[in-house]
Amino acid sequence: MEILNYNNTIHNLLNSFNIKASCVFIRHNNKVLSVSRKYDKNDKGLPGGKVEQNETYEECALREVKEETGLIIFSKNIIPIFSACGDTGLFPLKQNECNCVTFYTEIFEGEINTNENGKVEWVNFEELTNGTFSAYNSKVIDIIKKKN
Repeated sequence: MEILNYNNTIHNLLNSFNIKASCVFIRHNNKVLSVSRKYDKNDKGLPGGKVEQNETYEECALREVKEETGLIIFSKNIIPIFSACGDTGLFPLKQNECNCVTFYTEIFEGEINTNENGKVEWVNFEELTNGTFSAYNSKVIDIIKKKN
């Protein structure tokens, strides 16, 4: 399902943004794992967050999934499927302010277990099409549906 050709040119471009983030579309039994916003349990999105200093997008994805959900995913099992920046209209952010890389997997270990304030649950794809990142999530869901 690889859509994002991740080469050195892409790597350098992605690292040029002020805010960098990763998220992961984890699919299981035709549902997706969601994590709510801390301040609004009905505003659901993909597990993920900001890339830390000296961390790759992939490393961020693995770390954020573990922190937010308790599940363990491995780099050999995640595929980068989409990347978008703040000037695409998919984020509530300014032009060239942020970039997010979305990874996809159906392979994980463990059980949901977290100390985070957000609500973690398996939901239907459509439940991600409302809320703060609805446009971005809708685009990711369209990509996944076209590839299956």
